[in-house]
Amino acid sequence: MSVIKEVHDEFNKTFGRNYRLIEEYRLEDADYVVLAYGGIWGNVKKAVDAARRIGIGAGALRLRLFRPFPTEELVKAVEGVKAVAVVDRAVSPGAPIEGPVAIEVATALKSRGLNTPVISVVHGLGQRTVFSRDIAELIRMLSTSEPMEMARSTIYMGVREYGG
Repeated sequence: MSVIKEVHDEFNKTFGRNYRLIEEYRLEDADYVVLAYGGIWGNVKKAVDAARRIGIGAGALRLRLFRPFPTEELVKAVEGVKAVAVVDRAVSPGAPIEGPVAIEVATALKSRGLNTPVISVVHGLGQRTVFSRDIAELIRMLSTSEPMEMARSTIYMGVREYGG
């Protein structure tokens, strides 16, 4: 991890950027965090802003690096939150929770002694669009449900059911 951080810092310095291994958005007093990656980041931030406007303490994290997994940065970012919902755009069938990044997040938190519920959300399969209204609904669900119960299975959003 140290080599990656060195190269990352060198890139930032060379190109005048301030990228981090994970990007934080409105986490300072968040109760609920949505973790995402890739192209849905803008819609996640928009949903967090909407949740904040109605009094829900939402925040977001963008995973910029998958391997080696940024465990220490993640743990530091989510300490004290009530739940973390991980929006995956892939599925790992047969796993206890079926979002592959959600599995990594849950493992990272548990390995450092955090018992924060990790909710696996699979959305955007087949390149379907993940709308900010979908993420806003997810945040509403987090704030009105029992996160530990939600963490026991995977939530599927934005997929069509096959009728036979």
